[in-house]
Amino acid sequence: MKYLLIGLIYIYKKIPGNFHKSCNFIPTCSTYAIDCLIKFPTFKAIKLIFKRIIRCNPFHTLTYDPAPEGDIKWRKS
Repeated sequence: MKYLLIGLIYIYKKIPGNFHKSCNFIPTCSTYAIDCLIKFPTFKAIKLIFKRIIRCNPFHTLTYDPAPEGDIKWRKS
């Protein structure tokens, strides 16, 4: 499921237009989502992505907000 979501985000980033190029965060919300999906289990990543999207609005100033450090405990070695 995680790789399906990452694939959908990559497809979204390829859509022409300016509606997804006006993000008020650095890195953009789509890059943040990919980082979270890579670093965390799927449902925790979805929770973080949802919280980020809720904060993204035109009244928010430009802010540096990278994905938090990953949960290394759940990863397989």
